[in-house]
Amino acid sequence: MEASKKENKRKSIRYFSQLKAQYFLEREKRNGEECTIINISQKGMGVKFHTPEKINIGSIVHLKTFIPTEMEPVNIKGVLIWFEPLIGGKSIGGVELAEELDGDRFAGLCSIYAGEHIAE
Repeated sequence: MEASKKENKRKSIRYFSQLKAQYFLEREKRNGEECTIINISQKGMGVKFHTPEKINIGSIVHLKTFIPTEMEPVNIKGVLIWFEPLIGGKSIGGVELAEELDGDRFAGLCSIYAGEHIAE
């Protein structure tokens, strides 16, 4: 899917991010695997998965990351709505969140990159 088509579907501004996280898929019995949240909005996020394995669109994804100012991890749940393999054994996908991020949690996740939005 072309980037411009993805951008047209977005309902809110996405902010650049480089948050390290772990993910696991709801129906799989594996430990969390590494990923990076590369952009974020209150309703969704772009995620770079550090695995060559295909993830099916519609999969329920659980993410765990840390807000720099918090001691406890932030747990996020969403649905994979698009997926593309990348060169080098990684992949990228879009996750639509099950619950919109509240203002404080969203601000905390975006705090490092405040003001650097990438798409509306």
